[in-house]
Amino acid sequence: MFEINRLGNILVAEILEKSFVVEVHSKGVAASVVSGGKEIARQEVTALADELTETAFEVTLELMLNESFGDIGEIDDELIEQLGDELQEELLELVKEGQKTKSYMH
Repeated sequence: MFEINRLGNILVAEILEKSFVVEVHSKGVAASVVSGGKEIARQEVTALADELTETAFEVTLELMLNESFGDIGEIDDELIEQLGDELQEELLELVKEGQKTKSYMH
């Protein structure tokens, strides 16, 4: 459905001509959406270590759905499930790396 690249605690997913950049740190998650070379949305969430995986998943999925599919009205549960399935393994690895990284939130 989309291309995912990950380097350490940073994940970049390309979907429908938009880039979703997710950074996980020991104290939270920062996610942004880039389109046409400009940041069009950003969300930063503080989270405890045991909440990082769930927080990273929720923030990433929410941004992807809102910024890529928000204009189609009601979003199909199958689409949400498919996006979640594709992201799950990458986000688990991302969080594992991010937990080792000192926090740096803008």
